[in-house]
Amino acid sequence: MVLISEAGALLWRQPLTHPTLQLLKETNNNGAYSIREVFNELGVARDVLGGKSYVFYDLLIRASCELKRADDAFECFDMMKGKGVIPCVHACNDIVRRKVEEGKGVFWFMESLGIKPIVVTYNTIIHGYCSRGSVEGDLEMAFSYRDEMVTEGIRPTVSTYNTLIHALCSSIKKAFSLHDEMMSKGIQPTHVTYTSLIYVLSKRDRMKQAGDLFEKIVHKGIFPDLIMFNALTDGHSANGNMDRAFALLKEMEQMKVVPDEVTYNILMQGRCREGKVEEARLCKNQEGDHAEQLLKEMVSKGIAPDDSTYLSLI
Repeated sequence: MVLISEAGALLWRQPLTHPTLQLLKETNNNGAYSIREVFNELGVARDVLGGKSYVFYDLLIRASCELKRADDAFECFDMMKGKGVIPCVHACNDIVRRKVEEGKGVFWFMESLGIKPIVVTYNTIIHGYCSRGSVEGDLEMAFSYRDEMVTEGIRPTVSTYNTLIHALCSSIKKAFSLHDEMMSKGIQPTHVTYTSLIYVLSKRDRMKQAGDLFEKIVHKGIFPDLIMFNALTDGHSANGNMDRAFALLKEMEQMKVVPDEVTYNILMQGRCREGKVEEARLCKNQEGDHAEQLLKEMVSKGIAPDDSTYLSLI
C-alpha cells in the first residue's frame, strides 16, 4: 500500500494541503483498496510517524465526498466514532452535503459530541431538504432547521433565504414574506434572490408581476445576469408570451449578456409549442422554420446544441 503510506507521510509533513487530498482521492479511486483498508493504513502511518492529529481521517471523508462516494464517507465517519475520534465540523458538513437523511444523523451526532454546528452546517441541511422538496414534509423540515439556527443564536445568511425562497414556488406570499424578512434584518437580496422570486412568480403564471420586478431590479441599478434573463424568458415562453421572450433576447444583446444553449432551447421550445397550435397559420405565413433559424443562429454564435435542442425540433 505504497500510495497510502505516502499519503500518511505527506499528511504528517504538510497537513491540510491540496496534494494530500488529491493523493487520498487517487488512492480511494483506483479500486485497489476498500475505504476500511485505507482508513486502517492511515492509522498505522500516523502511529509510525508519531502523529497526534487525526486530520487525515477528515480529509479521507472529504475525498470520498468529492468523489461522490457517500457510503465510503459514512463508513469512514462510523470508523472514527468507533475509535473515539471526533471529526471536525468541516468533515461533518461534507457528509451532510452528500445525503440529507444520513446527514441529519450526523447533525445530531455532532451535537452529542459537543461539536457546534455552524451556519454552513445549517445551510447545507436546509438546502438538502429544499432540493428534495417533492417529498412530503421536507420543506417543513427545512424551515424547522432555519428556526433552530435562529434559536441557537446563528444568524441566517442570504444563502439561507435564497434557498428557502427558491423552494417556495407554490406560494408567492411566503416567498415575498421571506424577502421582506431578510430586508428587515439588513440582509440585501442578491441576483440569486431576485432570480428565485422571478422563478416563483413564473411558476404561478404571474408574468406581469415578474416583469415589473425585473424592471424594478434594473431601475435599482442591478445588472441582470444570464440566469435571471433565462428565468424570465422561460416564464414568458411557458406562458405563450413569445414576443416578450424574444424581446428579452434583444435586451440581453443590448446589455452585453451572452445567451447560452439554455436560452435558445427555451425559445425553440416556445416556438414549437406555439407551432402545434398555429401550424396552419405558420405554414401560410412561411414562419414554420423559426426554430431552425434559431438553431442556425445558435451555432453561428459558437453555442453547441444539446439533446434538448434537437428534441425541441422533433
